[in-house]
Amino acid sequence: MKKSAKAVIIDILLIAMMILPLAARIVLKILFSPATEGITVTGAIIYFTIPMPIMDLPITESQVNSLGSYTYYSCDMSVFDTQIEY
Repeated sequence: MKKSAKAVIIDILLIAMMILPLAARIVLKILFSPATEGITVTGAIIYFTIPMPIMDLPITESQVNSLGSYTYYSCDMSVFDTQIEY
């Protein structure tokens, strides 16, 4: 059976929404990993900080991973129960 154009576009968008957060996390890991050269660094990498009135808000590796996992699983669950007529 041939899929309708709408179904193909929806399939492509849902797959892209699952793959792009993973690719973005890999790119962030590669770009922001410090050179260790014999030094062991423990803890989450701090990508940047947002100035706030009381205390600065650091955006860390764990926050990015949590957001990426949430995005991946929410897209995965939306695909799981999708009913499209072909």
